Amino acid sequence: MENDPSSLTGKIVSVFGAARRDATTPTWGSKFADRIEPRAQRVLRVDPKLGTQGYDPKQAIRESDTVLFAVTPDEQINAIAAEHGCEFHEGQVILECSTTKLQIAETLHNLDRRGLSVCSIHPGARADLPSRGQNMLIMEVGSHGAQAKVQAEEMAGILQMNPIEFVSFERHPLAMAITQGVDHAIQRAKIGAQVRLLQLFGFTLEQAEAMAFANTRLGNLATARVAVQDPAVSAKIIAEARALPETRQMLDTLIAKLTEMRDADPKALAQMFADDINALDPDGLWRKKMFPRTGRVLEQMANLEIKGMQIHSVQNEIGTLEAITAVLRRNGINITAITSHNLEPEEGRPGVIFQLGIDEKSIFDLQCLSDDLATIGAKIEQVSK
Repeated sequence: MENDPSSLTGKIVSVFGAARRDATTPTWGSKFADRIEPRAQRVLRVDPKLGTQGYDPKQAIRESDTVLFAVTPDEQINAIAAEHGCEFHEGQVILECSTTKLQIAETLHNLDRRGLSVCSIHPGARADLPSRGQNMLIMEVGSHGAQAKVQAEEMAGILQMNPIEFVSFERHPLAMAITQGVDHAIQRAKIGAQVRLLQLFGFTLEQAEAMAFANTRLGNLATARVAVQDPAVSAKIIAEARALPETRQMLDTLIAKLTEMRDADPKALAQMFADDINALDPDGLWRKKMFPRTGRVLEQMANLEIKGMQIHSVQNEIGTLEAITAVLRRNGINITAITSHNLEPEEGRPGVIFQLGIDEKSIFDLQCLSDDLATIGAKIEQVSK
């Protein structure tokens, strides 16, 4: 991929916020810097955490063809632009990947008015989790954003993310109220309610997880995904949703629905639920599409949990999976489920990881299997049950 034609070829790119969170945990700044480096002429990493290895902010802006902001908190962009504004120059590309946009909108529009090409992006995943197949919003800012948009699209491609371009920068808060605000508000409220109920009724979280039914198990995946995030991220998302009258309706509606659930009789509740889902999905096609997906996820989870194995292969090419399954077959192992994770550059090792579900009736010698896998550059990293 590094040999493909690139909009970054010959460009000097400065990345603000380029330090990792720690030695093994990437941020979006470090991830972008690492992925851009093979394509650009040079990447200037700007971050106080880098100490003497970091680049001077003023000099970086002055020398760069492209400036990418990946700073935390998001509003640091305003301070950087205010302090070093005279270093920006016409025709320069400005990219930023903040979660919330309202606080930095005026700064970005000011840069556009000066003739810079500005594009706002929003990667829809954490930097330390796989980006492949996830969405990235790409939004031109103002009237000069075409050049920046091309670079943003290339970055989405580098990360194997889906570019979403039908949301305008001005409508970003509205889109996020739908896609992030509702979910973060519900999941944070659910976590708080669970804390209260577990304490009140004398159950542990482990017990609640163990006795969870299918719907709860699926719901817990979304809850856990929010729970592992910095609480400040949820707070920013919800605060931005409160900032506009249109998006504040998200919270008002949730409160109204919960009040009805508390006070209405079962018949009225059932009617409310029916009316809501029929308004959301009048032809039932969404439900028809999603229902088998939920079944597959639940079945796959069960197969992986009943008896499972994790295998790392340093090879990730045509025939890798075939070679591994041939070894498993020779050793008498029947596979019931399989998932794969292509290791990303910032994870520090090459190859692919396979999570396998194994038929309980499979009988095999673990050492013989390990030795056999080693001949094809693969290694068992974990066996469960």
